[in-house]
Amino acid sequence: MTDDTEARAGNFRFHEAVWRAAHNSTIAGLLAKLNTQLRIYDSGPPSSYGDFDLLNAEHERILQALRERSPDAARAEMRAHLQRSLEQRIRSFVSD
Repeated sequence: MTDDTEARAGNFRFHEAVWRAAHNSTIAGLLAKLNTQLRIYDSGPPSSYGDFDLLNAEHERILQALRERSPDAARAEMRAHLQRSLEQRIRSFVSD
């Protein structure tokens, strides 16, 4: 990934693939709606989407846990990823 737009698109595709893989249309629908709302805030001036290598490493750890069929590890990795994302989003709102 080379820029924020590409990172955002890749991040969304990864999360969308995880939602679909869960085969839970209710959760997938709720998350898609939430993501749509969050994109409203992301549509302003470009801001740093964070460290691309860190983002990719987090996704890789989540994917590895899923491949290993380890729900506890997948849950822990996803929670850590979402927590970092939340903190980053809050920092971006405060600094604007």
